[in-house]
Amino acid sequence: MALKLHVEQASITTRHPFAIARGSTNGYKRAWVRITDGDGQEGWGEADPSSFYGETLDTVLATFEKLAGHLPRDPFDLEAAEARWEQVVPRNGAARAALSAALHDLVGKRLAQPLWRLWGLDPEKAPVSSFTIGLDTDQKIRAKVQEAKDYPILKIKLGTDRDEAILKTIRDATDKPIRVDANAGWDVARAKQMIPVLRQSGWHQHQAGQMRLAAGGAADDCDGACARHAGHGRLHDRDVARHHRRRALHAAGGRGRSRRRRPDRRRSLHGRDDRPRTDSPSDGARSRRATQMSVLQAQRFVEVVLPVPVHRPYIYEVPDALAARAVPGARVVVPLRARRVVGVVTAVDQRPAVGIEVKAIAAAPDAEPALSPALLDLGRWISDYYGAPLGLALRAILPGPLWSVAKPAGPAPLAERLLVLTGNGMDSLLERDRRFKRAPKRRAAYEAVEALGGSAPMSHLLRQLKLSGAVLDGLVEQGLARIERVPETRDPFAGLSSPPPPTLTADQRRVVQGILDTDEPALIHGVTGSGKTLVYLDVLRSVVASGRGAILLVPEIALTPQTVARVRGVFGDQVAVLHSGLSAGERIDAWRALRRGERLVAVGPRSAVFAPVQRLGAIVVDEEHEPSYKQGSAPRYHARDVAAMRAQLEGARLILGSATPSLETLQNERLVTFGLPDRVGARPLPPVEVVDLRSAPRVAPAETAGGVVPWSEALDAAVSGALERREQVILLLNRRGFSTFVQCPNCGNVPGCPNCAIALTVHQTPPALRCHYCGHEEPIPETCGLCGSATQRLRGLGTQQLEHFVGARFPRARIARMDLDTTTSKWAHHHILERVASGEVDILLGTQMIAKGLDFPNVTVVGVVDADTGLHFPDFRAGERTFQLVAQVAGRAGRGPRGGRVFVQTRAPDHHAIRAAAAHSVAQFVAAELPLRAPPNPPYPPGTGLVRFIVATEDHARTADLAEKVATWLRRASRERLDGMLTVLGPAPCPLMRIKGQWRWHVLTKSSEPRVLGRVVRAWRAKAHRAVTVDRDPVSLL
Repeated sequence: MALKLHVEQASITTRHPFAIARGSTNGYKRAWVRITDGDGQEGWGEADPSSFYGETLDTVLATFEKLAGHLPRDPFDLEAAEARWEQVVPRNGAARAALSAALHDLVGKRLAQPLWRLWGLDPEKAPVSSFTIGLDTDQKIRAKVQEAKDYPILKIKLGTDRDEAILKTIRDATDKPIRVDANAGWDVARAKQMIPVLRQSGWHQHQAGQMRLAAGGAADDCDGACARHAGHGRLHDRDVARHHRRRALHAAGGRGRSRRRRPDRRRSLHGRDDRPRTDSPSDGARSRRATQMSVLQAQRFVEVVLPVPVHRPYIYEVPDALAARAVPGARVVVPLRARRVVGVVTAVDQRPAVGIEVKAIAAAPDAEPALSPALLDLGRWISDYYGAPLGLALRAILPGPLWSVAKPAGPAPLAERLLVLTGNGMDSLLERDRRFKRAPKRRAAYEAVEALGGSAPMSHLLRQLKLSGAVLDGLVEQGLARIERVPETRDPFAGLSSPPPPTLTADQRRVVQGILDTDEPALIHGVTGSGKTLVYLDVLRSVVASGRGAILLVPEIALTPQTVARVRGVFGDQVAVLHSGLSAGERIDAWRALRRGERLVAVGPRSAVFAPVQRLGAIVVDEEHEPSYKQGSAPRYHARDVAAMRAQLEGARLILGSATPSLETLQNERLVTFGLPDRVGARPLPPVEVVDLRSAPRVAPAETAGGVVPWSEALDAAVSGALERREQVILLLNRRGFSTFVQCPNCGNVPGCPNCAIALTVHQTPPALRCHYCGHEEPIPETCGLCGSATQRLRGLGTQQLEHFVGARFPRARIARMDLDTTTSKWAHHHILERVASGEVDILLGTQMIAKGLDFPNVTVVGVVDADTGLHFPDFRAGERTFQLVAQVAGRAGRGPRGGRVFVQTRAPDHHAIRAAAAHSVAQFVAAELPLRAPPNPPYPPGTGLVRFIVATEDHARTADLAEKVATWLRRASRERLDGMLTVLGPAPCPLMRIKGQWRWHVLTKSSEPRVLGRVVRAWRAKAHRAVTVDRDPVSLL
């Protein structure tokens, strides 16, 4: 009877966060296979995906699907079955090892013999199990040693600069035999340095990850490998074990090859964590690791993904000289057609696919892999979840300068020249008088450096102390000083700091303790001004004190300096900043400092979620509701959701914070919510007055070159009163430029962008019509381009026009405008906010970047000049965005002892988003909004998931035709593959129908089952078209 394959999935949560030299995790995903023969016998195998070989649970399951039809009719036909599997799926050893183990188990069941007997082994001669202790603090390591008191052997994870201290902690706590695994954390020199230390510690087994055979012999040279390590304890090399296993198997009459996984189903449930595990490794794992061990001896090939929109890896040969560096996670420079590009190694192999002309890697710039295993796994998840090519996902993870072919190593480290005194007999005052008798300036310079501790940067001596370069050169020529070059980190935020944070309130302490007491992801839902940042900092202080790192994400670059100053007030120089506004050198220096573990806390906007923080312990996502966390180009990831996955992969805490959480977050049952319902100091939230622009009295005249400004008497009186009391005002208008468009009153013509289906925006500083999507710019016309009329009207209100109007209305007020046009330079945000904080600005006006995160106690009046700018967008989130924006900017008022007032001007005062924002009530908004997104209305998130397929080409007819084909394919997939569980809407033109010369249509798919959306995204990969972009969980439908 034919054999049948059954597959089960298993998730293993570790008892403790498990850390090794390459990363940390809270759990693992496995797959069980069961092969039945119809006679009541069944064989079991386990698939343990290895990220080192590019394996994930999804690739394992896909391999099982491919091999299900290639099982042998007889389980004894092992060799023939494995040969067929090799042809069908030449890679994915985890899946093939699981099938091999299951067939072996089935053979043992039929023969009524345990496999150890068939393999000629004696279980009495091997320890039953060991207890693995991951990298951790000394206190936690001691606790784990106590927890392992019933186990005869301890396995210790090493591979950091604390290895000696860890061994001492272990030996102080127990004298049990220990085995050591550095997980590729040592190079040859470090391994040799550690051997005497290990011997003194009672070393029993040493595994150094990728360096296991670097000082030994070839994979099958058993005697040579052992002899080379004689006198250094027993180096248990897994290739040696494989060699003896192969001989034992054949001596016992076994018919299979050595690539066998022990079928003890119970063993692997413990996984690679701090729980007990069977001592002997599985043969499937042994086979894959054998490849890893022999990479330095044999010719080999690697899979490389490139930053191009292609869903498959490229195969390259590895020259011997680069073999040590071309490992998973490492960057390599490779030829691609007529050019060279930088790619990332994702897997190693001993042979290429048949029929492919293989080129060789040109360079491997990384002494250590640029991507840790955890970040490589994160890239695979992004690729799988968002449907983006893996190369584009990895391009998002690594900073842009590291993808440069011209400088693959990135910008050169900055070196500072340091003048160091040599002494050289100058202790005697007499000798000093003699040497400097005719050189008083040289003596003064010498003693100035001496007063600075004997060394000082040349830049400081020349610029600050105004010393002469010739005088300093004279000290060097005289042998009294030398010049040293020391590495210098380019840190533009080095001078930023703020006083230590104040003592926490009782509510804040309660939230901090609650977060530290749970391992579940947390949401801090606190009103504006409740001190969420103080809670973040206190939690991160505990994380850093335990020896782990942290990431703090902020939604806007504008908030970065203010946030960095507060974080530096707690962590000092341990903080590194990452964002796109920095120079290439500054970004790379921050990235290197984090990767080397020199800095423990990363701060920045969306892309900082990929910061190479060592031993990551926590990720905080501040203002998690902000749409700026969503990447606008492939891979279209959401930093909040990526943070959640990274925290899961590395065993870190996830903390989300917001005064106005997204509906998706509020409905996420996996989050533990902590409330901060009151402002610090028991200050009340400011009262909000909704001004109905349809009927409210206006200030006259309120007309500018752009038309009538919506400026009510109520808002005017409030601003005037605040200025008289020397208080500050914030005015929000979420539309930049001077006017929305220019129009001919004679024929109605509106100049549009030649590249986009959008009207050109009028700017006055400098004067021009500009497109905010493609950057096209042209002069403001004096006559109509259609009818020739000399009269042109400006329509709509922008921040430039508002600035002009307010300046004319309050001529003595000092005004600062903050929008994209005024913040193009690196420090523009900081300088504007610094002027506001110092009281040099009376009125701050701008777009949404002034609505969040700002804390100015002297702001007593906030005015939302036009709350309707985004309220009626053709997007199901328009109401939610308006509610969040108005509620957030309202929270800028009343943070000081003088209190505050808020004025919201609108033509839709009864809209539920406006009313809820005026009431400062998230619950009121949710109660009104959720029914609008659920049946009988068309369902939208959070009750259903979305995937948007965007089609864009330069030809309108081709775009429409391709969109129709995409929709047809999706509907067929829903019927034939997804049991009709996918709803397909469209195709239809996008609301922004043309951008940058590309005509845009979209198809929207919905399902309440995330797995259905995942399947359709993965299925689309096989049909992927360069003109089609997949946007999963879109934040905008424009």
